[in-house]
Parts: sequence; C-alpha cells; structure tokens
Amino acid sequence: MAAWVAHACFQVICWFRKCCFESYLRLKSSGSISPANGHHSTSLIVNSKPLTLFQQVEAELQLHTGTLSFAPDIEARYEAETAQARNRQIYTAGIVALLVFNAFLFNDYKIRTEIFYLAVLIRLLLVTLPCFVIVSLIQRGVSPLMREILTASGCLIVTGGASLINWHTRGEAATYSGFSFVLILISCNIALPMRFKTALIASILSAFIMAIGVFGHPFIPAIAQNSSMLIYVLCGVMTLLANYRLELAERKSFLNYLRENLRNEAMQETNLALQRMSNCDPLTGLSNRRRFDDAFLSATGGHPARPDTLALLMIDIDHFKPYNDSFGHPAGDKCLQTVASLIKEQVRGDKDVVARIGGEEFAVLLLGAGIQEAVHVAERVREHWCGTDANQRCDQCKHLDAQSR
Repeated sequence: MAAWVAHACFQVICWFRKCCFESYLRLKSSGSISPANGHHSTSLIVNSKPLTLFQQVEAELQLHTGTLSFAPDIEARYEAETAQARNRQIYTAGIVALLVFNAFLFNDYKIRTEIFYLAVLIRLLLVTLPCFVIVSLIQRGVSPLMREILTASGCLIVTGGASLINWHTRGEAATYSGFSFVLILISCNIALPMRFKTALIASILSAFIMAIGVFGHPFIPAIAQNSSMLIYVLCGVMTLLANYRLELAERKSFLNYLRENLRNEAMQETNLALQRMSNCDPLTGLSNRRRFDDAFLSATGGHPARPDTLALLMIDIDHFKPYNDSFGHPAGDKCLQTVASLIKEQVRGDKDVVARIGGEEFAVLLLGAGIQEAVHVAERVREHWCGTDANQRCDQCKHLDAQSR
C-alpha cells in the first residue's frame, strides 16, 4: 500500500511540474518572457503564434518529468506511428503467453488428475479461445482505447481462469497453486506492451480476483494464503515499475526519433525550395535557362527531337533595348513581366515549359505538339501581344532602334 501511495504522489508531482513548464512555454511564446541583452526581461510583447510541432518536441525533451503523456499533437502522432508495431507485439506476446498457459496442462495431469478434464475445458475454451479472439482483433487494428481495454480484458480472463482451476484443486496441490499467479503478472505487465495506466488497473483487478480465489479456498492454509498474496503484490509492484520505465524509455526514444524526422523534413523542404529558386527566373517567375535545358534533355533523351513529338518556340521582344533606355529599367522589367504572363496564359498549361533564356528572349517547349499546334500557339501569343500597351511603346521606339544601327 505504501508503494502505491508513493507512486501516486510521484505522479501528482510530475503532473504539477509539467503544468508549470507548459505555462512557462505559453508565456515565452506569447512574448511575456523574452531575452534582452543576454538576460531575461519581463517586457510584454504581443505574439500569439502557437508552438510548432518541433518546438513542442523540444519542450517535451527538456521537460522530461516522468509523466507518461505528451502534448495532444505529439500524442496523436505517437499513437499513429507506434500503433501497428504495438498491435503486432501484443499479438505475438499474447500467442506465446497462451502457449505457456496451456503448457501447464502437463502440470494439471500430474497433480490435478481428478479435475484434469475440467482444467482442459477451462484453459482451452474459457481462456484460450476468447483470448485468441482478442489478440486477433488487436492485430487487425483497433482504436488505442479499445486496444488497451481488450489487452486488459485478456489478462483478467487468464487470471480468472487460473483462479477457477485453483478453486477446484484439492489437497496439497492447492497450497502451492497461488504462487504460480506471478507468471501472469510478468506476462501482462512486461511481456505485453500495455500502457502503464492500463497495466496498473489490470494488476489491481487481477489482485482482487486472486484474493477471492486464494483467501476463500478451504484447502489453502493461512500461511500459504498470506505468503502467496504478499509475493503477488510485491511482484506486481516490481513489474509495474518495470512497465513504467519501459514506457518512459519508449516515449523518450520516440521524441528523439520524431525530432530527427522533423529536422530531416525541414531540410528536405529547404532543399526543394532552394531547387525551385535555382530553376526559377526571379523577375518573371518563369523557368530559367537551367530548367529549360534540363527539360529539353529530358524530353529528347539527349538527341534532336522528332518534329511530330516536340515543338520549340523562340520568342524575342523587338526594339527592347531602346524601350528600356527610353522608359527606364522599371518599365523594362514591367514589359518583361507582361510578356511572361501573356505567354504563360496562351500555352497548354503545365505540360509545356515556358522559360526566359536571355534578357528579352523566351522559349516555349511544347511537349508532344506538332508543327500546326506550335504555329497556332505562336500566333495566339503574337495576337495578344499586339493588343498591349507595351507593344505600342515598342513600336514608338523603332526609329530609335534604326538610328542606333
């Protein structure tokens, strides 16, 4: 009893520490606590940004108070990523535990000859069959709450079956039967990967079932009753402690694993963003020469394209240099953006590659297009360009271009 009270107090202290730390994180994220000149200040800065998943993981690793729970987002991911492996472990451990449980039929045949057939009935039909159904359901996939309920139910069924066999045992064999219950505790609290809270509840209920079967048995002497119950309780405390430490270590390992995964995901996103930037013309938003060359080589396989599978449009803005000199570079940039937007609107969507390959030079790679379709797209671009103000200004610069030549 003292061990249970001490553990309960420890859990309350851990919960209180976690609440205090989470309150500190919320204050820090809101700007109420912020560093200034290398020291902490209490200046209020309004910032209501929520913590990112990576920041939550870092906070959980720094917290590490011993509580067996995470923030809601991390807890959901923890359950999602460990559910399949946990279900598989429960199924495997459950099958092994049932084989060990039924192996005691040899013991029943030797020391419980008078109730051997009853023991066979209890072990195979009342215990093995429902427990096999339980582990099979868990392997197929159930919700986390249902998984814990089913696992605990299986442990209680095994304990009840063993108590029922022990209740019908007569003579000297009944005196020593109570000591075998510790194997059930070891299987349930250590072999089966139950959550600590579930294992705690199952252990307490199993202790009640065992106590009913042991203390009410007419053929078990008082000293054996007290000794078996004491050993059972002490074994329960030790196995629950082992269960607690195993889950705590598993959760910490998951936090480290998740932190590395989030770092890798952030690095991959950064690399993709840099790759997009390296393939994009910053002024027009079109593909640049590098992206165009890669697309051309990919489409042609390194050799000249066949006319019926690939078409290429080369587009140049006439009189752009005098236009740029007359109206200024901002107007020239606006002209380039207008042309880029116009070309983008007239091609066939994402299947075509539109690129700016020079100062005022553009190229369009029409994948799978023939000569007629390419001419049609080119004429459509030219017609829409003729109706723009930029084209009229370029026409006004013809004489300047002629004089420069």
